[in-house]
Amino acid sequence: MTKFTKVLLAAVHGYAVHSAVGTECSGAEGACESEPSSVESSAMLQVQTGRKTGPPPRHPPDMSAKHCRSNNGVGKQRRFRREIFDLDTDQWLKVKLAWQKLQRQGRYDAYSVDHGKHYGINAGDPNDHAARRTSQGGFLPYHRALAAELETELQNVSGDCDLTIPYWNWAEDESANDLKNSKMWNGKYGGNYDGCVTTGLPRGWEYPANSGNCLKRAGDKNTHWDAGSDIVDLQSIIEDNSQYIDFCAAIEGAHNVVHCGMTNGDHGLGRNAQDDDKSNFCNAVGKASPSDPLFFLHHLFIDSLWFRWQDYNKNKGDKSAECADCREELQIWATKFNVGKEGGCRHGVLTPISRSTAIFGDQNVQGASNSAVCLRYLPKGAPAPGARLSALQGKKRQKRDDMSKCQRLAWAIDNDRCSPEELDKIPCVDNPACQKDVEREILDCQGFAATAADKKACRLRVEALVGKKATRCEKNGFVENPTDEELHMCEGCANVDLDCMNVEDDYSADDDGMADAVE
Repeated sequence: MTKFTKVLLAAVHGYAVHSAVGTECSGAEGACESEPSSVESSAMLQVQTGRKTGPPPRHPPDMSAKHCRSNNGVGKQRRFRREIFDLDTDQWLKVKLAWQKLQRQGRYDAYSVDHGKHYGINAGDPNDHAARRTSQGGFLPYHRALAAELETELQNVSGDCDLTIPYWNWAEDESANDLKNSKMWNGKYGGNYDGCVTTGLPRGWEYPANSGNCLKRAGDKNTHWDAGSDIVDLQSIIEDNSQYIDFCAAIEGAHNVVHCGMTNGDHGLGRNAQDDDKSNFCNAVGKASPSDPLFFLHHLFIDSLWFRWQDYNKNKGDKSAECADCREELQIWATKFNVGKEGGCRHGVLTPISRSTAIFGDQNVQGASNSAVCLRYLPKGAPAPGARLSALQGKKRQKRDDMSKCQRLAWAIDNDRCSPEELDKIPCVDNPACQKDVEREILDCQGFAATAADKKACRLRVEALVGKKATRCEKNGFVENPTDEELHMCEGCANVDLDCMNVEDDYSADDDGMADAVE
């Protein structure tokens, strides 16, 4: 696996949900003033033991300005969004239950109301998106902000800082040629595609809540469903539009076809206007399309394409911060893609926790930051954060000194701490399963290749890299009797002692701290 793939698809590690155990005080006022803070306790323990103790704990989910942020609420929260069908059953169930709970509490309707206001219920208001239709710049940051708001609420409801809303990559769905056959419509995921929704995530939902008006869809089992754009079309939009405003308008066009096509029985071409009122996901309830949770699964796929566009243009002068027609509160969601450790966020974009904790105009919540979250989208098929060694280490949090060499090496590789020369010294493990990473890289490259020649170039490039690895393997040999860890790593590590494992900044509050690298 190449260093590029390791950066893009690596097990980038997050933080476990926990909070510092507090002490309840009673009696005289100020009786607990002498109790040390968790930061002070950590420093004291380090002095006493002579060893690093790891960063302070992460703040619990509470929707405040400190919500789920590392270093007792002043560091970063890392959000990794994955494709819905890459989640295991337990991961999806946690999202599903939190969403259903939010809806039962009557709090989910607010997102539909907000969306309607943004799209021109008050069309005379110059701040409304609909009043500025000559340019579509607000489309992407508005939906990124709306999704962040919902995600923060779901984390709070579930008590899980690692919960994120998945995206649905309909362009690479296994039934992309006829999406009515997608497993999205089964009872485990999105529910039935025709009539009142009685199965899946939104089973029995009504909009407005308790109104007697069911959430409905208008899919037709006798009609071919086509999303209108395949993955090559979408990659062309990314590559052919270097200016933000052009990309935003083009990707909104692709998005529109899915909104009012997929659940109205065709791909939007030649669709009858009277079909618009058959599906909440389209216009059955005006601009309240978020009333169908499919809205967010769809929009986060569009947001992932924006994320990919930001990555693609990171060295060409990313224009995404130049959202000239955006309201001030939206401009802070159109941030640049970070390449290195800038802002403590590798290969991601920095955003606020939510709109209510953002800083703009006269709104300045104490302790808030417009770069509190490091947002990353993992490509379809990518392993979950921490997947490289998860089968071996379970949920246990380990400090650097308690980690095996394999775990330390995995962390160093995944956090880009090893130079090419150091990587070249690592012996190989002769395990057929290790080839899966190579094939995944070929597929990832080819999936976004526009022409047959580009697809061939992908294979040649990857095969050349594989050949380079083969040369290294021949030079260094294969590990005899590899351990379970080495087999899982696809790298020999028991006898490796690389300088890149001996980094000194493992516990930086704004970095992927070593203590949090193996949960």
